[in-house]
This record gives sequence, structure tokens and C-alpha cells, in this order.
Amino acid sequence: MTTVEEIFVQLERYVSGALEDGPEADAFEELLFSESGASAAGDLALLVAGVRHNNGRGLRHPFCGAKAAAKIRELDIEVFDLDMGNEGGDIAPIPPPEPCDIVVTRYGVDLEGVTQLEIEITLGDYPTKTITGVAFDADDSAIYACCEYQFVAAATQMTIDGGGTTFRFISVEGGERRLLKEFRMKVQTADS
Repeated sequence: MTTVEEIFVQLERYVSGALEDGPEADAFEELLFSESGASAAGDLALLVAGVRHNNGRGLRHPFCGAKAAAKIRELDIEVFDLDMGNEGGDIAPIPPPEPCDIVVTRYGVDLEGVTQLEIEITLGDYPTKTITGVAFDADDSAIYACCEYQFVAAATQMTIDGGGTTFRFISVEGGERRLLKEFRMKVQTADS
């Protein structure tokens, strides 16, 4: 396994729990934390470490509604709140301050009438990742990402180094997909 695409497939199995503890998971962790894994996958090792730590806290994937985000704030940990606003569009990446354990990021999205939500994430030149079955409360008018500090810091650096990260919030109704809102995080330059 040497390509980024292969690592992403294995990463998805690892994070979802489909890759159970044992020799295969141990070999994958060894690859991620090795020099060859680092050269093939960049900062994915830090992202995995953050996701795995979140899994230990009961956060299977980082997206949730306001009530779940409020429960995170009740834990005995340092939480930093980041609000990406309601407009969408281009936003400069904002690194969270240290020290904090979890970064709770609010994305303003009108969820009225939505019954099924997907989120597409494109990080630089990496393949687009689609998260299906995202839990939400339509009354919130927002989705929250609750992520480990190291995850957010690594993703912010990858955004800066890789030219941007895009989050697309998509309603799926009767097999039809409808873009609700798109947030494009990119470094602002004189040309942009």
C-alpha cells in the first residue's frame, strides 16, 4: 500500500472500526507512522491519531447537531469554538489557538426540510471524501464539527500547503442530491 488513495481506503476502514484491532490494524498504524508512510500520506498520521482519540471519546465522526456539540462542551476538556458563519463561500483558514483539546466548528446551513444529509470534503489534491448519514437537527440551522486539536491543526496546515479545503453540505432526497451550502477555505493571496 503506497498510494494516497489506498491509504485513504484503509484509513476509512480504520476510523469506522471495520479494520479491527489486530495484525492488519497494527501494520496500517506502522505504515502511517513510518517515514515511507509519511512521505506517501503527508500529515495523515496526525489526522488518524486525532480521529482515533475522538473515537475513544465516543465521537465516531466529527459532524453533529447543536445538542451533541453541547455535550462535548460539558466534558472536562478545553474546548475552542469556531464559527464559520452562515454565508459560505471563500473563508481564510483559521488555526485554533493552543492549548485546547477539541475544536467545535459551526457551519451555518439551512436544514429546513432536509431529511438526509451528506458532507463532501475535498482537502487539497486528495480524493473527495463523502460522509453519509450525518446526524443533524433541522431546527439548528447549523452543522458542527467536533475535532481533536491536532486534527484541526494538521488539516489547517494541509489546507494552507495544498491550496484549500472545500466542505459541501448536500441534501439527499429521493435519490436527488442538492447542494445546500459550500465553504471553501483557502489562503487569500493578491491574485485571489
